[in-house]
Amino acid sequence: MGLLTRTRLIACAAALLTLAAGLGSRAVMTGDIAKYAGDALYTALVHVLVVLVAPWVKPTAAAGAALGFSCAVELFQLTGIPGELAVHSLAAKRGCQFLCVCRGARSCRSGPRGGYFR
Repeated sequence: MGLLTRTRLIACAAALLTLAAGLGSRAVMTGDIAKYAGDALYTALVHVLVVLVAPWVKPTAAAGAALGFSCAVELFQLTGIPGELAVHSLAAKRGCQFLCVCRGARSCRSGPRGGYFR
């Protein structure tokens, strides 16, 4: 097995573990701790996916790409465009309903900033 293949296998396993940890943190924790843990694990997942796609990249370059992508996503959310798109997106509405069921919310409504829970 070559070095790149081995690196990709390790990155794939790390991606699955990071995804499980992210979903688990949202299911078990609440409040700001869950929010920030989810954000950190999301950035870690992007880092692992960069390594999975380009296993020859240096760790610092992969970390920079992951941080840049995560910052771009957060800044894009400040524009309000994702929330407006979510109001008109069937996939976003289904995702909101899925999250409401997972979180045990009584109702899930779509507002101008996307879905919110009650």
